[in-house]
Amino acid sequence: MMEHMKEGKICGVKIRTEIIRQSLFQNKLKLLLCYLTLIFSSCYTVNEHTYLNITFNDSKLNPFFLEKYVDSIRNDHKQIPDSINEVFFNGDKIPDFKRIVYFKDNPQEWYLVVFDSSPCGIEAIYNPLLSVGMIHDKKFISEAELNRIKKRFETEILKKAEEYGKNHHIADSILYNLN
Repeated sequence: MMEHMKEGKICGVKIRTEIIRQSLFQNKLKLLLCYLTLIFSSCYTVNEHTYLNITFNDSKLNPFFLEKYVDSIRNDHKQIPDSINEVFFNGDKIPDFKRIVYFKDNPQEWYLVVFDSSPCGIEAIYNPLLSVGMIHDKKFISEAELNRIKKRFETEILKKAEEYGKNHHIADSILYNLN
């Protein structure tokens, strides 16, 4: 009987140590998985970036009128190619208050325009001659290019929108931001 008790204790000890070893192995495995998750997640960052923030505060055009002008006259309800949408939004839907304005004459380029400021602002541009992707940070573009972009938008969008409004007798209360 004593021998059975001895064997039982020895057996019990063996079983307990085996359970402890398995538990330690599982905990080490969990720790390793947590460590790997931490390493891989630290490599991923949220796509936070600055914008060009080219603003047109001197313009008195109404942002709502300007947005409608860009949609119906300038872009003429044209569909933005998926390849360009991919450049700016990685395939996501364009937000309601943003538009992509296309310029086909030299240089061919696209501007990402936001209409939630007065009257609008350029957040980013895409010009295949300057970059393989969108340019959204002033660090990656010269001051001369920024001035050219601003001047082009003023000439080809803002002035033409105002001329269109005046030529079509749109009321000043609609054409201009009277605040």
